[in-house]
Amino acid sequence: MIYLAPARLVSNVVNEFRGKLELDARKWIAGNMGDARLDSDQLVVANINKAVFGDNLEKVAKSGPWDVIIVDECHHLSDWGQDGGKPNQAFRLVSQLSKAQSPEGRLILMSGTPHQEVKPDSKTF
Repeated sequence: MIYLAPARLVSNVVNEFRGKLELDARKWIAGNMGDARLDSDQLVVANINKAVFGDNLEKVAKSGPWDVIIVDECHHLSDWGQDGGKPNQAFRLVSQLSKAQSPEGRLILMSGTPHQEVKPDSKTF
């Protein structure tokens, strides 16, 4: 399983997996504090900001395939706007990871901040 989260959440998620669920979660973060190996660890909690930086996007996209992909704060995946937009790097990464999954794989998107609905302007009708 790969769990993609903003940098500020990674350590907390790892502590929860280890302390409460007794799962051997490894963290993949910037600097020397990470202990995860994308090519061999079973449960990786990755800093999504690091994952999309430079050559890391390709490295993470080629890892796996993962049985479960969890994206925390998934509302940051899009470059949404009223006139549309282009997918950002995080969206591209998650898309590539999910396409590499087997049909039995799972993609879990978590957000506490959904996109706001755009109300049509009454003058345009």
